[in-house]
Formats: sequence, structure tokens, C-alpha cells
Amino acid sequence: MGSSDKASNKGHRATPHDGSAIELVGLCRSTLAWVIQMNKNGYYPYDSIETSIGSGGKMKLLLSEWLNKIDENFEKEFWIDQSNSSQYVNQKQIYKDTINSSLQWADFQLRPNFLIVAVVNKLNQFFWENMILKLLIQGKTFLMGYYIRAKLYWSKQRDDPLIVKQTIKHVRKCLTSHIQLLNSTDWRGLPEVTNANGHTCPYSCYVQAWSSATFIEAFYDLQRS
Repeated sequence: MGSSDKASNKGHRATPHDGSAIELVGLCRSTLAWVIQMNKNGYYPYDSIETSIGSGGKMKLLLSEWLNKIDENFEKEFWIDQSNSSQYVNQKQIYKDTINSSLQWADFQLRPNFLIVAVVNKLNQFFWENMILKLLIQGKTFLMGYYIRAKLYWSKQRDDPLIVKQTIKHVRKCLTSHIQLLNSTDWRGLPEVTNANGHTCPYSCYVQAWSSATFIEAFYDLQRS
């Protein structure tokens, strides 16, 4: 996205977000698990893929092997633990945004995209919640839906009714401003992105399907809580 012949950057992304993105790896893992189950149930005929290796070589890779490779390496590659001594580390005990970006510092940025993985693959509790909320307030509206769903999931894992009650109260407060926005716009939908503190971004789409869709899922999870 962002590349073109006119800009003389065809084939190159317009942003440094060009590594192996955490949300894409997580979605890949979730999809693999579903396809494997469909194969076992007789709804999908294939249990493997053919992939390229070396110079023109081919190899068969079982879908289950692919999934296991992700499971074995995800935390090791994406989680920044206390022992990480990279010069690019800004904050420890958070998830990296990408792996192997062309600009190495970009891997270590704290971005809320990992919330997608938190929902579809049930990551462990995350840290620095206030920082995440600040990022969401001045960023991608659709990720707020994933934040809400992750909060609801993690609160239930604490096995404490009071925490669940407090989380539901917090989630409803988060949703209030979005409901007000939805009701006040002619589009009856939510925008793609916003500027700082939720202010209108004139370059954003005024309504976008994935922003509304993720909030519908968040409402669904809230009703079941």
C-alpha cells in the first residue's frame, strides 16, 4: 500500500511497517487452526501446502506443522522480555509490532495491532494499558473493538466477579462516546481513523466497515459477559 510508478516507489511500502506484522502472524495462526479442523471434519480436502525452498526446490508442508512453527516461535520472537539488550528497545515486557523490518527500530514500536492477536489467539494479559489507550485514542478506530474484546476475555480469566464487573463498567464507558459518534453522523457508522483525542481526521474515510464490524463483535461479547 502506498507504492506507485508515479511516486517511483513501486514495490516498496510507504511506511516502515514492512516486517512480519504481529497481527498477520496471529490471523494466519487462527486461520490455520480453523482450516485444520475443517479438514478433520471432512469439509476441506487438503492438509498440506507445497512451498518453495532454495533455488527452485519444492517441499510439502503440513498445515499442522506450519501452525506448530508459529506456536513454537511466536512468544520467542515477538515478546520483549527483561533480558533483551537490543539497542532499539524502548520498553520491555511488551509485544513487538513487527519482525525483520527494513528499519530495525520499527520492530520495537508499541502499536495496538497486537490486540487482534490477543482476541483471535488469546494472548496472555498485556502491560502498559494506559499507553495502549492513548495510542487507540489517536489512531485506528477498528482496533478499539479488539481492545474491548481482549479486556472482557482477560477479566474472565482472573476468576474474580468484582474484576469482571469493573471491566464491564469500563467497557460500557468506552463504548458511550462511540455510540454518540455513530448517532451523530449522517453515515450512521464509525470512521477509519481519528486524530489525537478522537478529533476528526479530514483525510480519513468517514465510515468504514471494519470499524463498525469490530464494535458489533465487541457488543456481542459484552452481552455474553
